[in-house]
Amino acid sequence: MGRLSSSSPGGPGQQLIAGKGPAAARRRERPAQQQGAVVTGRGLAVPDGIGRLAELLVLDLRACHNLQVLTREVTKLHRLQYLDVSECYLLADMPEGLGKLSQLQVLKGFVLASSRNACSLRELPAITGLRKLTIAIGKKLKRAEAELAVLSRLTRLTSLKITWGMVSSSQDDGKEQSSVDDAPAAFALPSALSKLELCCFPCPQLTDLVKPDGLQILKKLYITGGKLRDLGPPRTDNGVEVLRLRCLKHLRCDWAQLHGLYAQLRFVEAHTCPAAEHWPLDDNGLWSICSNEPSQ
Repeated sequence: MGRLSSSSPGGPGQQLIAGKGPAAARRRERPAQQQGAVVTGRGLAVPDGIGRLAELLVLDLRACHNLQVLTREVTKLHRLQYLDVSECYLLADMPEGLGKLSQLQVLKGFVLASSRNACSLRELPAITGLRKLTIAIGKKLKRAEAELAVLSRLTRLTSLKITWGMVSSSQDDGKEQSSVDDAPAAFALPSALSKLELCCFPCPQLTDLVKPDGLQILKKLYITGGKLRDLGPPRTDNGVEVLRLRCLKHLRCDWAQLHGLYAQLRFVEAHTCPAAEHWPLDDNGLWSICSNEPSQ
């Protein structure tokens, strides 16, 4: 496995780029004074001395499939604004002390783990400027109950994605229900949240995990996979305007019910959802109250 390396020490204009793809290419095109110090990797190991890069602003390790441990050295990167370890499927946990990264604005791929010395969500309220967060939760959900309750304290968070551990077919058939039985109590959403994405949802009702009052503030709700059957009780104050649904084979909801739940809907996208077969969607699985699609 290769290593990220640099021929010069960390400095205000340093660029350490080892990634591929359009995201990395765009970063290369940015002026150094705008980009700051950047590290990006695919299949690379984080060097032990990364904590010495005092000016590092962006650490992008997305889809680094060989990454198993994120060194605690990253907690020394006090200027870091962007940390992405999403799609690092071998990563077992996050290093304790991430709450020290007070300048962090985007944190993607936070692994919620049961190991004793791992970072917990309880550290994140110390990062007062955090505005985008994605979380991966394993199959053991007991520990997640108190953790998810902390999310309401992230007062500047505008975008949140939560992915639960995959549910096996035997569990899905009711032979093994521990994932649902151990599911955490409903948690409150952050007050500034406008976009919520839920993947592999482990419960039959949306409000089993998400307190319904939080749906008033949302503008975008994306749900992919899982056991969801019910999108929630009818409310006139739900603010969701954009709804994207994928791979929800258990969902039971007709078009009239959907608009009873989300009266402010302006855009709907549904794929691999039997319940949507009779919705007035076009050939691409889309419905819009206007001709322009919303921004991502």
